Amino acid sequence: MRLSEHPLSVEWLRQFDQTDVHAARFALDSLKLVSFSQFEASIIRTVGSIVEDLKGKIAVFTIDKKIIDSSSKPGSEDRLGHTLTGLTRVFPDRLLIKPTDDQMAVEKVSNVILVDDFVASGSRILDFWHAWNPKRLKSWISFGYCKLWLTGYAIHRKGRAAALEIFGLEEDRIVFDVILEHDRNFWPPSLIEFLERNAIRTYHRPFTANFGGIQGPIVFQHGCPDNAPAVFCRSGPGFLPLFPNRSIPTPLYPCFDGYTDRYRTSELLWNSGQPTLALQTLEVLSDERNTFQSEILGILGLLAKGLSSRKLISVMTLSAHTISDRLESCQNLGLLDSRNEVTPFGYDLLARARGKYLSSNAPAVESDPNAIFYVPKYFSGEFCGVQ
Repeated sequence: MRLSEHPLSVEWLRQFDQTDVHAARFALDSLKLVSFSQFEASIIRTVGSIVEDLKGKIAVFTIDKKIIDSSSKPGSEDRLGHTLTGLTRVFPDRLLIKPTDDQMAVEKVSNVILVDDFVASGSRILDFWHAWNPKRLKSWISFGYCKLWLTGYAIHRKGRAAALEIFGLEEDRIVFDVILEHDRNFWPPSLIEFLERNAIRTYHRPFTANFGGIQGPIVFQHGCPDNAPAVFCRSGPGFLPLFPNRSIPTPLYPCFDGYTDRYRTSELLWNSGQPTLALQTLEVLSDERNTFQSEILGILGLLAKGLSSRKLISVMTLSAHTISDRLESCQNLGLLDSRNEVTPFGYDLLARARGKYLSSNAPAVESDPNAIFYVPKYFSGEFCGVQ
């Protein structure tokens, strides 16, 4: 079920006037929802790949908020700890979870991995590092006995820049499944305007300076990050958020199960000046089994528009693993060459996809003007010559 179609979301949408409800609904469906299983699989895959590439004993630490503030309540670090403990069963003789300095010395640990779910502004990881102040580890790093790594589910470019202030951490040892680099790729200007204008209804600014001004599009099933737009998770006079106090109501869990980035692909194509192809991918997605086809069309459309294959991960919010798999599939199908440039066959496929939409015989039907989602006839093509 799409998030905007859930009864709780419909009630949340009723708090906006008719001029804003479409933007509110679009903002909901632009969120990247990460389920419990997706999150756990990502952490196991990312940390596991680092461990497999290294030799010797490895120590793993979560970014524990209790070290920053002893009064902190249990958070995502506890879920991470549980996942990492499970990973020790795969590497029982090599992986140490939160060992002491003495244990690391005895075991001759040669690599230390810090793990977080989402490094956005980077302020939390810096606070953790300064509060933790691992003097012996710093000494080992300084003498070249040990290397430091940072990994997790997602990282923003601001968080990456902040993390590099940590002593001994190098850029090539920051490894995440999802990389967010440019805010505007996630929220079109019209949506940013909507989110900022409606944030005044809450007790918080839209993207608070306390959290680095990050416009976070990711929501985990275990909790909404504190860098998400205020209208989703902050209350105000007469205004109730969908994720109260950043918690995820259990009735919304089905929206996370089986979620994919299906609708972001259409949004990216639309914003890159390819509306017909964007509408075609939406048509494809009317059948939820066609996610793969939609992602292929999206990747081809963005590459044909001049986007580098290296930057796909920065705009699509798909994992690096998924994008690599889709690029390989495109090459195997002859849609891309070995340099990930669109082949004549690929351009022909895009042309056919656009043509299919333009030749559709779907009737233009105007919805009820009093309904919560009102769609004028001209949005269905009546006045633009397209059915």
